[in-house]
Amino acid sequence: MRSIHDATVKLLSYAAYTDDEDYSIRSVFRDVPGDHAVVCEGYAKMFKALCDMHGIPCLLISGHGQGEAHMWNYVMMDDGKWYGIDCTWDDQQSKVYHTYFLAGSATEGFKNEGGDAVLVSESHASTMFDTYGVTVPAIAG
Repeated sequence: MRSIHDATVKLLSYAAYTDDEDYSIRSVFRDVPGDHAVVCEGYAKMFKALCDMHGIPCLLISGHGQGEAHMWNYVMMDDGKWYGIDCTWDDQQSKVYHTYFLAGSATEGFKNEGGDAVLVSESHASTMFDTYGVTVPAIAG
């Protein structure tokens, strides 16, 4: 699981929206070397595609991250529990972080302006599943 997370973070780079391919994994296949820039949706879709290839249950979660539109993943581990993974927020200036790798609802994420760590349950709010009337699985505590 960690190798899938790290490969996704290392291969992709975050870029402000420039075209529709930034929302998909198609940028991975661009002919321009080093041009694998995506927004959060591209990270999440790439991570899910790799999990699917390895038979790992993985969901795309759409909602809001710290008040802005955002997409990330939930994965089910061998213990039968769901955990959050946010490859976008773990890609920080050419370094791979693991702050949002297998995160539970009580996992402390990045600090807010006041210097306090914000819990994953407070920084990531799903809306997509609510919209379609599907229950979002609870992530581990």
